Amino acid sequence: MQLTGIYRVVVILFNSLFPSCVLVTVCAVSLFLFFENLSLGENKFINTLAATTFGIYLLHDSNFVRYFLWCNVVKTQSLYNSIYFPLLTIISCLGIFIVCSLFDLLRLLVIEPNFIRVFDRIAAEIKKKAFIEE
Repeated sequence: MQLTGIYRVVVILFNSLFPSCVLVTVCAVSLFLFFENLSLGENKFINTLAATTFGIYLLHDSNFVRYFLWCNVVKTQSLYNSIYFPLLTIISCLGIFIVCSLFDLLRLLVIEPNFIRVFDRIAAEIKKKAFIEE
């Protein structure tokens, strides 16, 4: 596609003045400040969603999982060549979010409490041995 006219000027200015890292940072900080000042009260669903979102990010963006997920599972190259690209992109992103949410909820509900229990026992033993009561 050949860019012409004002559209070409806007694209060139935008790409030269706002590198993506700056734009992403500005958007992230703006969204954080918006939601920080938003008073929603105590909402268990939103808190659970927020707690798992960071885990989702860490899971799907790790070096191994990122390549496996986008190249082998989703097969982005064939998605991109499809006429249903926008719809398939939304569906694949929602699917990844849901599956990674389930993995992170499993971690929060099963793995983490057991790990904390074992860690607390080890910490108590170390504390007992390090601070011998007289």
